[in-house]
Amino acid sequence: MESVKPLHVVCIQAGGKYGDEYPNKLQSMLERWLEEPFVLTCCCDHDRRLNPKIQIVDCRSWGLEGSFVKLKLYDRAVFENEFLFLDQAIAIKSSMAPMLKLFRETNRDLIAMRDWNYNSLGTPVVYLRPSDVTQGIYDSYVNGVRYPCKSSAIGDQDHVDAYIEDHGLQDHVGYIQQEWVASYKGLRAMNERDPKRAKELLDQAIIVKFHGPPKNDQVLDPVRNFFFILKRKPHKILKWPGYLAKEITEWWR
Repeated sequence: MESVKPLHVVCIQAGGKYGDEYPNKLQSMLERWLEEPFVLTCCCDHDRRLNPKIQIVDCRSWGLEGSFVKLKLYDRAVFENEFLFLDQAIAIKSSMAPMLKLFRETNRDLIAMRDWNYNSLGTPVVYLRPSDVTQGIYDSYVNGVRYPCKSSAIGDQDHVDAYIEDHGLQDHVGYIQQEWVASYKGLRAMNERDPKRAKELLDQAIIVKFHGPPKNDQVLDPVRNFFFILKRKPHKILKWPGYLAKEITEWWR
């Protein structure tokens, strides 16, 4: 019987924004929800105390900053075979089998999602098959190509989206069902307006994504979260603290 090749999953741990618990908990969540063999590789720019099951790639020499570090993953010199990229700031809450089925049945170089807030590709979850198309995304950036950003949150996904549009490569891109990846902030806002709809969106989600503050660990620290909201959005102080904290405690472990 032919053995199943483990799924290669990749995350990036660059800068001091996220602690060691993020890749370690990602490993744990994948063990619960992937339901098939996998290997997690963490690209790190400094020493980390990681679960020994996690493979480490040193990314200190990549020469990219901020979220643009992620563009190096499009360079076949790093990973020559297909892989699943997952952002660290997520909570996996249910089986990833439907997502993996879509990845394998969709013959595209790049499979991602659309951003929740503006018209752009979203890159917190990306299935990537290295090719000339994906290599061009990286090569264009390191060769100085810059595109106007559609959002104030300047980052890698605007470059990826603009490169695809600029070169007419839309047929090389597949899309994840939007309801599979829910925004924590989006759910929180929807819960104020329509709790029933927020629950429906949450129930459909496989992954909950935290983008910008609060991060996973902030939500689970009631004192820290309280003062963060008090400082940034004092009018929400009676509504936001503790939203999904109990659920995230169960998911993000």
